[in-house]
Amino acid sequence: MLLLLSVLSIAPAQQPATQPLNTDGNTTLIYLEKAQRLSFDQQRVPDGQLLTGDVRFRHGDALMYCDSAYFFQTTNSFQAFSNIRIVQGDTIFLYGDQLYYDGNSLLATLKHNVRMENSTTTLTTDTLYYDRMRNVAYYLTPGTIADELNSLKSHQAEYHPDTKQAIFKDSVHLTNPNFVMDADTLHYNTVSHVADIVGPTTIVYHGQTTIYSTLGWYNTRTEHSALYNKSLIEHQTQQTLTGDTILYDKPRQFAQVYGHMLLTDTTNHTTLCGNYGYYNQLTGNGMATDSAMAIDWTDSDSLFMHADTLYISRYKALPPPLPDSILAQQPDSMIVENTDTLATNEPDSVNYNTLTAFWNVRLYRRDLQAIADSMFYDSRDSIMHLYREPILWSDNSQITGLNADIYMQNGTVHHAHITGNAIVVQQLDTLHYNQMQGKELYAYVRDKELYRVDVNGNTETVFYPEDDGQLIGVNKTLSSFIKIFFKDKKVERAVLTPMSEGTMYPLDQIDSEELYLSQFFWAKRERPQNQQDIFSATQRTPKKIKQVVSAVSKDQDDDKDDNKNKRNKGGKDGKDGKDNKNLKNLKR
Repeated sequence: MLLLLSVLSIAPAQQPATQPLNTDGNTTLIYLEKAQRLSFDQQRVPDGQLLTGDVRFRHGDALMYCDSAYFFQTTNSFQAFSNIRIVQGDTIFLYGDQLYYDGNSLLATLKHNVRMENSTTTLTTDTLYYDRMRNVAYYLTPGTIADELNSLKSHQAEYHPDTKQAIFKDSVHLTNPNFVMDADTLHYNTVSHVADIVGPTTIVYHGQTTIYSTLGWYNTRTEHSALYNKSLIEHQTQQTLTGDTILYDKPRQFAQVYGHMLLTDTTNHTTLCGNYGYYNQLTGNGMATDSAMAIDWTDSDSLFMHADTLYISRYKALPPPLPDSILAQQPDSMIVENTDTLATNEPDSVNYNTLTAFWNVRLYRRDLQAIADSMFYDSRDSIMHLYREPILWSDNSQITGLNADIYMQNGTVHHAHITGNAIVVQQLDTLHYNQMQGKELYAYVRDKELYRVDVNGNTETVFYPEDDGQLIGVNKTLSSFIKIFFKDKKVERAVLTPMSEGTMYPLDQIDSEELYLSQFFWAKRERPQNQQDIFSATQRTPKKIKQVVSAVSKDQDDDKDDNKNKRNKGGKDGKDGKDNKNLKNLKR
């Protein structure tokens, strides 16, 4: 009798085994192909068959194996136990300790020690749901999907064998031989090995680089990526890079940035900005353009610089056996009041940085402003070189020449060296300017204020001596060398060479053009007024005297008479008790 029941139960296996699954609502039956024993127990398994020993089912193109099972023909389903194995075609294999399979919905639920294999991809978890109708597997308990390159863990995931696409959620952790990736949500393709970043994600290269992003993609095989939404790349060497879009080549450590680039170096206290740029971490070279700006925040008063294009470079070389730049540039005739060196006891090799700015350089700091055609800075000697008729401003003083070198010390200006048609102009009011010009000049700064100017070679000066705050005349001198000392932003005294010539005139007895030296011009409109103003483009003020006088006087005519009445005490003949040939407040 038991043998007859077994034959009757297994008889459906004689039906065609290749019958396709229907997805249009028509149900395909599960076929029992093999079992060593079949029995019934209405108390244990109502309406079910008890199958034991090398059990095998077929449903469509899938074969399902187990040690024992409860088969429910009326509901077209079964429960299987121990050594579960599902084979679908020649690409999908599932394993577990327990299985519940519904032939109507084509849903397989596997539990305990679950493993799914698809080509080179392996999925492991405690409970897995495999929807054969949609050909998708998913788990809601912690699980892992691994391929030949990466292993991804998460609390939830779904895997599509057809497309090889996996979607991970909740505590996603990707492990690669070179890095780890953590995210709340991550999409990953096991063929292309591309991870799609769709939420807060962190990628860590131990001891090298950390990437933070909320949107983008990362090719885990080539380690190329596109990062969006102001992603951040942080290097162990204390450089951080962010921008709207970053194209990052990790093997080359090269990044291109489009939109709101921000490269910050916390070691050197600098920031490089622009709407397009790149940075190479291996070489330390970077570039920014399109609203490019460099910021030096070594000092509490940051320095802001703009140019059409900015380049930064990092080098490693033996330090040159040269004295400190400040000392090296002092003429023998000069009095050196501050001989602190910029660097001492340097190691056998040093890292140093350079900054190069091309075209339309504009610089702003509260105590210093400047413009130039181009600029170069080298951290080894802390010299900022400004080229092609730069203009420097500090308080009410303006310094110009063919080229200028600014010597920095501890993030602040120590002195500036101006060569070629050098001139210092100090504004007294809207009409009168103290002026010193020569072949070259040195301007010294103390506590962020100009306190001394040394002018060499064919020196000419125009000074307005004062008495109780009132201008008493104009003094013009010729000399080969002159030192001017300032106090409270005014001329305190001057030291000239013995062979000097000088004449003082009453203000109303000198032609207006004689008030200005040959190199004089006052570039008020070019001067950056704040850090935003460095992006303003202005035409250069011409140096021709007639044009300059006209430009200076254009908006000052209304004040001219008031200035004369209030400040000129000399009268027409200068008879105010002062000798016109003597230099008030000046010493030879």
